[in-house]
Amino acid sequence: MGSASKLAAADSSQPAPQPPDAWRIKFAQDRYAKLLELLGAQVGAEASSRLLQSLGGYCASGLPHLARHPGDLEGFIKDFAEAGDKITYDPEKKTVLIEGSPREECFCPLIDKHKAPKTVCDCSLGWQRHIYQTLLGRKVNVELVESVVRGGKRCVFKVQITDEKLPAA
Repeated sequence: MGSASKLAAADSSQPAPQPPDAWRIKFAQDRYAKLLELLGAQVGAEASSRLLQSLGGYCASGLPHLARHPGDLEGFIKDFAEAGDKITYDPEKKTVLIEGSPREECFCPLIDKHKAPKTVCDCSLGWQRHIYQTLLGRKVNVELVESVVRGGKRCVFKVQITDEKLPAA
């Protein structure tokens, strides 16, 4: 360790250096929060929720875990457990409980939990819906149980699997 590194390590009162483009993340978070606020005001809560859920579905559509485990819920759960999330499947109740690990901020890098409207969590509802409907080929209902943006320590979702099959794509 060089002398400059030792000095910096010893002086923990100085803030950690920021990446040169860190301002871009804050800029994007501020603008995204404002966009969501304007969206809700212009189109109303119901339409805003539908749009955010559609966006979440789009975001989830690129998840590589889906391609690795088509129709294999147990394999998908195991894969995600390795990433730190706890996913519990109850086949008798046809429910999946997704418990994210505790965190300070929303998983989405576009979200500043202090600025974004709480409705932003509708995006995550769409994300979860897309994942489990794609994986299972059945309609699911998703409930937000807890979220970091809404004051929780982590994000928790409950997925109810229905008997209704989705039409073939």
